[in-house]
Amino acid sequence: MKNTDFLIFLSSVFNKYISVEDITNNSLFEDKSIIRQTIYSLGALHGLYALFDKLVDNYDSQNNDYEYNPCTVNHLKSRINKVFSALDLFCKENTNYDSNSINYESDDQQKGLADYIFTLYKSTGFFYSIPKYLFHSSFKSASIAGIKFIRGNYFSQNLKMCGAGPYEIDLTPEINSIESVKEFFHLPLLSCKDAFEQFLYTLDFRTSAPINSNTEYLNASVIKNNTFNSYWGHKKSINKYTLARIKNSTENNFDYYLIRNLCGNEEYAKLKSTHCKNKNYIFIARAIHEMNNQLPPIEYKTDEVFTYINIGYLLPTEIQNFFELLWRNY
Repeated sequence: MKNTDFLIFLSSVFNKYISVEDITNNSLFEDKSIIRQTIYSLGALHGLYALFDKLVDNYDSQNNDYEYNPCTVNHLKSRINKVFSALDLFCKENTNYDSNSINYESDDQQKGLADYIFTLYKSTGFFYSIPKYLFHSSFKSASIAGIKFIRGNYFSQNLKMCGAGPYEIDLTPEINSIESVKEFFHLPLLSCKDAFEQFLYTLDFRTSAPINSNTEYLNASVIKNNTFNSYWGHKKSINKYTLARIKNSTENNFDYYLIRNLCGNEEYAKLKSTHCKNKNYIFIARAIHEMNNQLPPIEYKTDEVFTYINIGYLLPTEIQNFFELLWRNY
């Protein structure tokens, strides 16, 4: 395939599935990040299509027909990898777009991306499993600012992809509110600060805790570019609230404590295990940094094609999944 043909192919894929407006400037594809975004989104889209595949199992001689099974984890990941491999081959046939520049040359990298996309769709409710088979979720949509987010049993010629997230342009949305989007992505209704203030009423503060020299505290030191050098450190802040974590007897596990400073007197509340698993304490950490005016903002910039996001600090799981579904910056 000649380089010109390759650009035409990328442009057609980009315009059909990714760009809101038709892009005719093929020079855009000299930017390798745009090529990687296009390949990533197309692979993710085929992962969604895999949920509708029926897999041949056995031949039923009595009924003269085949038996079929639903999609499996391996099939979904395999279909994603096939897209990556096919586009990688296209890249290798063009000297200006060799696979090394695209960073899809490694089978391990491809498998890693397929695993990532699978986990992302699982955590954002695009399918459910019983027990080894995958089934697409029921249809659901939410609209805001002329964008309709889509999940479930739905096919459309107008379907587009933002990162790994499918959507349509919705010129006449029936529902156009942030509340519908929050419900769609299971985003928390309260801000981290408001949730933290309510959370305080559920805690049992005591005057002692097993603090020792190895205890780590929430790092309050912001470095350049509004980012944190490390989320934890051995220096305790003197603010009203901070978090501490103490390694327990379970390997690579910690007990977490909220420390409250009242006029120099410290009180400690041990967090329940539900707030320690899967980093569910992040809303507490964000609230503490916000109250201390130390929380880096979420920043973004746009160019002719993409919006680039700098989250700045850890996000609660549901919000993190939302950003990862719709944005993957290269």
